[in-house]
Amino acid sequence: YMQKTGKMLSGVILVAGIAAILLFTQESAVSVPADGEGAAAALTGPVIAIGDVAIPVELATTTVAVTKGLGGRDALTEDSGMLFIFEKPDRYRFWMMGMKFPLDLIWIAEGQVISIDENAPPGFDIEHPVFYKPPVPVTRVLEVNAGFVKKKGIAVGDKTVFSVY
Repeated sequence: YMQKTGKMLSGVILVAGIAAILLFTQESAVSVPADGEGAAAALTGPVIAIGDVAIPVELATTTVAVTKGLGGRDALTEDSGMLFIFEKPDRYRFWMMGMKFPLDLIWIAEGQVISIDENAPPGFDIEHPVFYKPPVPVTRVLEVNAGFVKKKGIAVGDKTVFSVY
């Protein structure tokens, strides 16, 4: 989907992300680096810990996974999320086209929460698009159900640790 602006956006690929669509400047598979040991030893699979909150996540690390994201789903399992992992830091843009439920977006760089967008509503108006993006380049974006950030007390500056069990 291209935004109608009257000018071409050369070199930019528009892709969907977890109930969102993401713009990024390169198309490639992304490796999944581990940040260290996690606090959720009882969990299996990929987990991101934010402070003392362990969140089981689905990973979006390839162009195909980023494109599909959570789009078309009716819901996301409670207290879980989708984690987008990128090789290089950038100010990735998400939008809510195709989403059926609201999300909180947690922007992560250098092992900490950089910014949070709460309660991004589903739907997208092509004539008046709303994009969500971090204030600085990030390497990870976590999407969770709307209200999760408040419910779990997650805040900007919280430390993050990614692990695969």
